[in-house]
Amino acid sequence: MAILGFRPRSAVVLITMATSGVFAVYSRFFQSYTHHQGNVNLAIAIVISICTLIFGHYLLPKQPNTGRVGIKDRSPLDLQNQETKRWWLRCLRQFKALATKKYWESLFPKNATTFILLGIYFISSMLIALWFMQKAYFFPYIYWYIFVMAIGTLLAIYPAFHTYKKGGNPILHGVWPVLLFVLLFLSTIQFAKLGHFSPMVCALVVTNIGLGIVLLSLKVAIGMLGVATILDQCIPPSLPFWSLFWAGYNEISIELIFAVTIGVATLIGFSFYKYLCNKATITLNVIELARSYERRAALESIYTQVNWSRLDPTYGSEMLEAMSEMLKAPCEYLYTQGQKKLGEDVNSFIKKLRKFSRLLLQSAKEAHSLGLNKKSDSVRSD
Repeated sequence: MAILGFRPRSAVVLITMATSGVFAVYSRFFQSYTHHQGNVNLAIAIVISICTLIFGHYLLPKQPNTGRVGIKDRSPLDLQNQETKRWWLRCLRQFKALATKKYWESLFPKNATTFILLGIYFISSMLIALWFMQKAYFFPYIYWYIFVMAIGTLLAIYPAFHTYKKGGNPILHGVWPVLLFVLLFLSTIQFAKLGHFSPMVCALVVTNIGLGIVLLSLKVAIGMLGVATILDQCIPPSLPFWSLFWAGYNEISIELIFAVTIGVATLIGFSFYKYLCNKATITLNVIELARSYERRAALESIYTQVNWSRLDPTYGSEMLEAMSEMLKAPCEYLYTQGQKKLGEDVNSFIKKLRKFSRLLLQSAKEAHSLGLNKKSDSVRSD
């Protein structure tokens, strides 16, 4: 990379070395080592190193004299680092939101029809998966299918229970994501293995993942899929994925056509539904923001009216009278202390305040009388 003009930072180089070392130890001591496998592992290690260098450089805050040919001016780097930090902060806030009760409460279905449709879907999908299951796995794993169909039945009849409550309760809010994880991800991968990754079973996998994205969110669904994939490695049977997967796609069959049709229709339908949901959410957020601004504008107008009422001539006249009364005591004090000139100045100021107060009061009375005359004239004209 340095020969090509790419200058990575030292921290990224250390991360790359550590990643390559871990992969080398794993491939050497935990895999069967042959000459061909060694070449494959070498190619994978090179790809991992390049990806780690590039992604590590662009995800971490930039430093001067790093990058493709090195950057000398720091001003673009500062702006880019700010954007990078904001992106990490947004990701951190979204990650923290996953641990809040409000988020998991929002995932629980609010409509009884959702439970009925999900129950019917789980029962029908398990029947399809059971049909394509290999006969050798029937007796050891039939109870898993029965368990999923029983859960689907409970979901379908759950709205008919006396304990059903719209919105659920804190216990159901915690159980619901775990239930979706088991039904949509862990069981789906296991049933795909038991069906030797046939096209129809793979179509069910795609459908369940899409349904998980709709019911949860894209990030949560990806996380659950990753956890389910890791856990499934510990659940027997252990099968070669690629050989079984490509075996079902060597020739075109009716099952393959139906599977591709179902998979494409599922992706299009769920994508369109998710798009509509996101659009509706954005619209609701805009409406809520507009309402908040309207409330703020209303409060500001009320506050302005209250302040303008203080500028009423009658109120101003009263304030001037109060000020003149307050100045009487200092004026008398100045006279008693022999400060006659200052006392006369203060007394003159008091007289001016009173005169201005009477003028304000007189103007208020004249404005009021003019308003009454206009009303009386309008009444006479009627």
